[in-house]
Amino acid sequence: MYVKIDRIVSTNSKLDRAVIEEIKKDIDLEKLTAFPAWHDGSRNEWVITDGNHRLQALKELEYAYVPIVEISRKEFDLIAWEKKEIDIIVVVPKKIKVIGI
Repeated sequence: MYVKIDRIVSTNSKLDRAVIEEIKKDIDLEKLTAFPAWHDGSRNEWVITDGNHRLQALKELEYAYVPIVEISRKEFDLIAWEKKEIDIIVVVPKKIKVIGI
């Protein structure tokens, strides 16, 4: 599904500016993978679990919508995320739908 980029919250406040600039130069929308995200109903925001640098690059390139794969909070516990070292998460959706347009 696609959601408005301003409704997505990053889980990483320490982003590397050089990485963001490199992504902005080399971004290929044909190969853009969806962000795994869970919906925080109390704030009506989507919290991404991976792709924080890509998200910031897309924001700076003024994209309005980005693809996400919805996961539940139970499927991805943020506390566990903070305690583990994880290099990459890949989530393959069964289907993608567009909402909020």
